[in-house]
Amino acid sequence: MKTYKRKVQEVFENRTFSAQEIVLKSITDAKEWNDAQPGGKSHPQDNPSPARPHCNSTVPPPSLPATILVCKVDAAWDASSGGCGIGGIFCGSNDRNLSNVSEAYSHVSSALMAEAIAVHRAVALAVYSNVRSLAVLSDSLSLIKLLKKGGTQPELFGIMFDIYHFIKYFDVISFDFISRNFNAEADTVAKSALALSVMNSNIGV
Repeated sequence: MKTYKRKVQEVFENRTFSAQEIVLKSITDAKEWNDAQPGGKSHPQDNPSPARPHCNSTVPPPSLPATILVCKVDAAWDASSGGCGIGGIFCGSNDRNLSNVSEAYSHVSSALMAEAIAVHRAVALAVYSNVRSLAVLSDSLSLIKLLKKGGTQPELFGIMFDIYHFIKYFDVISFDFISRNFNAEADTVAKSALALSVMNSNIGV
């Protein structure tokens, strides 16, 4: 039997995926892996994994050189539907002008997975745009801690594996925590993407 990691590696070796295909496949594979574990399927309402632990301190963005592209990311997750919206705001680099990220996804099992998808999308877009220096800023302290230590969780395995795969294409990359009040624009974009997705779903688009 192939290991889950080997399965993901073979996918990369045998086919070239677009960034969105990789995210969608990562979500599907992570869900299949989680469902196959002892105890059966998990449901969003059974495992409310808060991606943003309560934090009273104000943490501003770090000081970065003007040559480093910055992307502030955020996600909005709907536990009842399993849908999420993500937002990514690029800024800071004098020689790069990437389009901001505003997308929605389904079958997302937790808020933490939604935040991981947002980071994945930002990193993938930067790689495909030949960016070599990137700083990703998120208000999900749990996710930033995982990224800094190269860790993962069962439900995030495919997504995190992809992020760590992309890291090798950068000369400089960092993941830093910022408090919510410094991430308002990405938060607004993520919530708007989710709201639009829910509206389209309700009218059958």
